[in-house]
Amino acid sequence: LASLGTDGALRLWNGAPPINQDTETPAPLQTVRGFAGRVQTARLLPGLLVSAHADGTLRLWQDGAAHTVLYGHRGAVTDLAYHSDQQVLASAGLDGVVRLWSLPSGQALGSLYTYSPLAAVEFSGGYLLTAGTDGSLAIWQGEALMEKTSLPPGTRARVLAVQPPDTLWVLRSDGAMQAFRLPALQPLPPVDGWPAGGRLLACAARCSRMAVADRTGNLWLGAPAAGWRRVILPQAVGALRFAPSGLLAGLEDGSVWLVSGEGPHFLLQAESAVTWLETSQGLVYVGLRSGRIEVWQVP
Repeated sequence: LASLGTDGALRLWNGAPPINQDTETPAPLQTVRGFAGRVQTARLLPGLLVSAHADGTLRLWQDGAAHTVLYGHRGAVTDLAYHSDQQVLASAGLDGVVRLWSLPSGQALGSLYTYSPLAAVEFSGGYLLTAGTDGSLAIWQGEALMEKTSLPPGTRARVLAVQPPDTLWVLRSDGAMQAFRLPALQPLPPVDGWPAGGRLLACAARCSRMAVADRTGNLWLGAPAAGWRRVILPQAVGALRFAPSGLLAGLEDGSVWLVSGEGPHFLLQAESAVTWLETSQGLVYVGLRSGRIEVWQVP
């Protein structure tokens, strides 16, 4: 089948997504409930799932039960970052505060006040990187602000990704990718060949592999220096996560697909749009726009 769209793209379709998805998809192993406020994002850590909520709380889950609720943010929590060496979790919120927590105890370690609603946070060695909704970028060491810069007017960071030893990749709200040298936040030359209109970014293997998705179902796999392979999915992508067997993509229609060298393969059908994904040991944790968390076992 060939289709020509008003966007000027000619697409060739070999077959179609699997039919009877509702009957072919088994039920989730578990549905995590018992919280107020939509889950904004989550991180799956060794033996622990951390969920960040629109009501400003964090919840630590073990075996499907929330054993600890963390309070402190006065607004939605927008992003999480984890420093595995120090076992420290950073949570960034619309209140402009980054809060640091010791895991798995959940003990509060301190706060950083950026005075701008935050869109993203990430660790880089002994530094912490923050991105504000006003387009600001900052790097912190402990509680000390080391450097600060701004993205082009009218743009902000969607995703921060660190490629060791000293490169920061910033996916901007206009779909462009911008790179900085750490720790000075020195802008690097413009990135050539970056897929246009990027909305989501996922990294694997210390950012040697990347995945970029736009708003229309286009997905690119590759890296700036190595080129890109385009994959077309049937719906807009809401979440990306690399897994040992390939790339997991959660779509607006609630389906989750595995993208590997053989192409995209349908995995499961959730009840509503997918907003985040985590995976470990054959389990996929699916965050849904409806506010639920579903846990699935996949081949």
